[in-house]
Amino acid sequence: MEENHKKKKKFGTIEKIILIIIIIAALVGIFYKPFLEKFYIPHVHDKISQDTKSTPEKTYKNNMKHIKSQLKDQDKNGEMSKKFEYNKDPKTKKGSKLDYNLGQNKKDQLKSDKDNYTGDHDNSNGNYDNSSKKSNSKKDLPDLSYDYSKVKPASELDLSTLNPNYDKRLLVGHINMPAIGIDLPILEGVSNANLYAGAATLKPYQKMGQGNYALASHYLPDQVSNFSKIGQLRKGNRIYTNDGKYVYEYSTSKVKNVPINSGHMINDVKGRKLITLITCTDIYGHARTVVQGDYIGKHSINSKYGRYFK
Repeated sequence: MEENHKKKKKFGTIEKIILIIIIIAALVGIFYKPFLEKFYIPHVHDKISQDTKSTPEKTYKNNMKHIKSQLKDQDKNGEMSKKFEYNKDPKTKKGSKLDYNLGQNKKDQLKSDKDNYTGDHDNSNGNYDNSSKKSNSKKDLPDLSYDYSKVKPASELDLSTLNPNYDKRLLVGHINMPAIGIDLPILEGVSNANLYAGAATLKPYQKMGQGNYALASHYLPDQVSNFSKIGQLRKGNRIYTNDGKYVYEYSTSKVKNVPINSGHMINDVKGRKLITLITCTDIYGHARTVVQGDYIGKHSINSKYGRYFK
């Protein structure tokens, strides 16, 4: 009798433990995603912003030196620079050197490189964590990619495993939009890692204050981080970029949603100096939000405009 009572008590304890485990698992399942969106993602990006905000000019110059050398190695026949000479007429596409899509349609996207993005980093597309490497030598740089169609929307990324330790040798500047509280590093080349950590350059050989300086960043589930809020910009709102020596000032002139095959919007426009910012309209990448701004001028980093990068 006593033995049976002990067995029942033992089984009762096991059942309680199992029940507790089930309850904990259920709570984790319920609260994990909101925690990730509301706390983890903003925390990661605040840290990245603060870590890169006061980067000295010397670091940017050194990085650009190695990036230019890497591009030269990749572009020995000049094809990389040629394919970014866009058509003057986006409607007729006459003279177009490249039909550049701002991402693929959903059907093609699911077919391509389904397993290529794991949150780890792929050297072939510049998606890797180099935080453990001490060398800043050019030979360690990944091949640089500017193919937006090879990145994935936030809905297909496991943001909890995506390493925020971006490759610091790809850091070429900083961007600040005080009207909507966006403050991000600018990283050379298009990759999932760069689009998650900051704003990625969409074309090789870009220079702030010249041509159409084009950047892209992810629309993230928290609807706040990265370029998630650029659709809230209004005409006249200022956009500032910084290369360590100067602050480049732009005035917002256009905010619109466009189809994914609107790559002509990052073309250089004769007689104008622009900045173009691109993100998805939602985490699924169904369309794109594009912001354009006209160049106002540049200011010393030591002027009053430098406060945006301190």
